Amino acid sequence: MIKSNKSLFNKMLNGLLSVSILSVLLSCSSGGQTEWPKMEADNLWSELENKRTADTQTAQQIVEEDKGSSLPASPIAEKPVSLLDIRVSLQEIERDLPFRAENIAKAMDQYEAADNADRAMRWRGVEIEISRLNELAAKLRTISRQIEGNEQADQEIKLTNRLAKRIDEIIPATPDSLDLAVMQQAEGTDRSSYDNQMVVAANPYAAKAGLEILKKGGSAVDAAIAVETVLSLVEPQSSGIGGGAFLLHFDPSKPSNEQLNFYDGREAAPMAATPDLFKSVTDVSGYVKLDAIYGGLSVGVPGALAALKMAHDRHGVLPWAEVFEPAIRLAEEGFIVSPRLEHYITIDEKLMLVPESRAYFYDENGQPLKAGHLLKNPKQAAVLKRIANEGISAFYTGEIAEKIVSAIKHAPNNPGLMDVSDLANYKAKERDVLCGRYRVYKVCSISPPSSGGTTMIAALGMLEKFNIQQMKPHSPEAYNLILEAESLAYADRNQYTGDTDFIDVPYHGMIDPKYLAERARLIKPGTSMGKAPYGQPPSDMALDYGEGYVLDIPSTTHFSITDKWGHVVSMTATVESMFGSRLMVEGFMLNNELTDFSIIPIGDDGKLVANRVQGGKRPMSSQTPSIIFDQQNRPVLIIGSPGGASIIDYVTQTVINVLDWNMDVQSAISAPHILSRNGPALVEEGTSAESLIAPLKALGHDVQAVTLMSGLHGIRLKYPENGGRTLEGGADPRREGFVAQ
Repeated sequence: MIKSNKSLFNKMLNGLLSVSILSVLLSCSSGGQTEWPKMEADNLWSELENKRTADTQTAQQIVEEDKGSSLPASPIAEKPVSLLDIRVSLQEIERDLPFRAENIAKAMDQYEAADNADRAMRWRGVEIEISRLNELAAKLRTISRQIEGNEQADQEIKLTNRLAKRIDEIIPATPDSLDLAVMQQAEGTDRSSYDNQMVVAANPYAAKAGLEILKKGGSAVDAAIAVETVLSLVEPQSSGIGGGAFLLHFDPSKPSNEQLNFYDGREAAPMAATPDLFKSVTDVSGYVKLDAIYGGLSVGVPGALAALKMAHDRHGVLPWAEVFEPAIRLAEEGFIVSPRLEHYITIDEKLMLVPESRAYFYDENGQPLKAGHLLKNPKQAAVLKRIANEGISAFYTGEIAEKIVSAIKHAPNNPGLMDVSDLANYKAKERDVLCGRYRVYKVCSISPPSSGGTTMIAALGMLEKFNIQQMKPHSPEAYNLILEAESLAYADRNQYTGDTDFIDVPYHGMIDPKYLAERARLIKPGTSMGKAPYGQPPSDMALDYGEGYVLDIPSTTHFSITDKWGHVVSMTATVESMFGSRLMVEGFMLNNELTDFSIIPIGDDGKLVANRVQGGKRPMSSQTPSIIFDQQNRPVLIIGSPGGASIIDYVTQTVINVLDWNMDVQSAISAPHILSRNGPALVEEGTSAESLIAPLKALGHDVQAVTLMSGLHGIRLKYPENGGRTLEGGADPRREGFVAQ
């Protein structure tokens, strides 16, 4: 719990910062415009941090001078609400209490079952669960203030009192047997064993927001929420609260079989969607036009917030509302438009077709906003405030949900099918984490509906049979093996992957070591097999699918986080293509994720496609948030990337760069890309990789030089013999990534 004097200090500090940070941003601007190249991100953030330090000292002085004073309540906490809103909030708390009670009971059972050496660490787990319960208690106190003296709120007052009593009954007493000396020892070796933490994200604002939360004592998941909500503002072309996400989490304090969790916040098709969803957007030849990606028809039910809430319920430390503060502050006070955002606004003419998008991304003269412009987003600030105070129901039901549906159904082009019930019924899901062996390492990623985990683990499992670590890095001989393994893995991916709630996917068989050894025998050093055939992974399922076709217009984001307790988040989020559907609602972009389904439901062979559209189904993804472990089960690499169907290759080759060729993580990320998705070998144009075009062609590969826009963001973790750990961050130079520590 946060003590009252700290709460008072934070209120004062937030007020001071709202003035001083804005003054810094405005001082960077001349007539609303600034030449971004003259304003390095490091320098901007250095200025902000200096101002923050000065304001912190001022606020501390105020607190010391007037400790007993009271301040007006926060506008976030005291926002007027109706009795209907109060009832909804109370019902949410009532539904959540059994889940919280169950988690505390489980944590207490683990504490009771632990031996003396582990009891202190297990009690820390109990304390974390208690802190989450205290968050509900704080909500009840806010509600109690709001309805105090309201004669029409008799039932609400009674329910509030009953729930408060129930919370008091759930909270366990601190055991008399808890040895404080053992507690202190455990704190130094288990939960507080590291004096460093790191956030690597696609934008300096986002990375700094995550680090701000970590420095407040937040967990990696707390920081992830801050990062993604800020990215929703500063990188709207790639992800946001109107999109989806996959979150992979590691907790070293849990029993070994509970340390990894995968939270699926993938967008879902409306229940009214059918396999011929895009039939109305075809040309005279029957081919789906590129226009399918614009407008309401392609919008899936957003899932990012639901996944973040599920993860926060289980791994969060700070209150839900607190982790939204950086994004709310930035939305209200403004942020500097980056060169990358300017570039995408400039080249995307479809934004002009949507009135709200046009008003936000263009100036009064109809010109795209320029890098250096101070941009505010009061509408998204208001949405974030409601989500922070009322929970995700404020997004998935009520006024915001109705506006989302209205924008989709009345889109200027390709109106969609979504209904408010689709939003109200959406649920994030916890799914299997997939792990495979590579050399002496354990490689872990996510299961379907993403194809990332199976495809990467399969490619590495086949490469396990070859000694590429002894080959010259980035040589034609090594890349021939990598391209062949990737092609074989993609062949299975394209054939079998989809939403396991709707179809059978043999994902365990696809990464079975014996099966991969059999597939690896198809690889012949020194020659290319051309298009790789799909295999028959071991399974008792009836697997008879046709080959589909997916539009691939990538725009996604990835960030990697580790906190002082050793928790890890590897999270990839998206709105699908650039600015998603181009529809803006209340300051945030809506995704166009349904174009990740196969645009044809039946393959050329007449068989149903695994990744066909169905109502409520989640489309196949290529997202590959990953964590690599050493033989002591310690994370040694946190990695992921945007990039459409090429994501899997980007991540796989970065893993090879680090584990096989011992490259530092920045060099591994910056290295030129050469990849195959079971088609032509793609070489990153304008890089040294072009020198491999002729040698690869000589081996039989069809080679094309193309732009390959990854956005790899990773952390390399090392463990010196004298204890502790070192962190090495890497941000992709192809984008605007930033390492914050």
